[in-house]
Amino acid sequence: MNNCRICFNKELNLFGNVKHFKYYLCNNCNTLQLSNHISIKTYEKNYKYIVDNKTRTRLVSQSKLILNYIKKNINNSKSLLDIGSGYGYFLKEANKSFLKTLGLEPSLNLLNYSKRILKVKALKQSFGSFYKKNSNRKFDAITLIHVIEHIKKPKDFLKKTLSLLRIGGILYIETPNLDSLLFKSEQKKYTFLTPPEHVYIISEKSIRYMLNTKKNKFEIKSYTYSY
Repeated sequence: MNNCRICFNKELNLFGNVKHFKYYLCNNCNTLQLSNHISIKTYEKNYKYIVDNKTRTRLVSQSKLILNYIKKNINNSKSLLDIGSGYGYFLKEANKSFLKTLGLEPSLNLLNYSKRILKVKALKQSFGSFYKKNSNRKFDAITLIHVIEHIKKPKDFLKKTLSLLRIGGILYIETPNLDSLLFKSEQKKYTFLTPPEHVYIISEKSIRYMLNTKKNKFEIKSYTYSY
């Protein structure tokens, strides 16, 4: 890699190899990034993940925590957009708190389950194609739950995402964390180093670079629940 995709720093260090993929670390913005990436078409065709009873219980429990946080920190809770809505467990819980909810999910496998089994409202669409036709829409809350680490151009992605957010709204991002104790403990064996799906492992510093907090007024709060 010639430069960091987040801050354009030209000094990158090879962090290590996972399988036959290379991860590079930018010490300037504290971002771990994959040297290459997969196409969105891969997600559209066959992307899926296993959810057992234990995982399902955790997803529902975590969804409630996220929604409680959003409701406590937002004045208006009428509309919510969940980008990368997956199997739809979060959307199902969000329907109890928001009048209007919408999910975007490019994977047909995941979308079919969310619509057929959980009966939630979701579109088989990438965020890019949705944004082209809906750039003037506004939402009170937007959620990115384990999405940003998959995105090829996260800085541009976040800029467009924020433009859909009402003033005073909340953008909730959940992602593997380079600042976490888990990463510091596991390092090259980090649980979330799963190429080629995870293109980035970001930090709070990464987020500040991508949101350009020097020019824009955002209040950033962060927390971790990993060990």
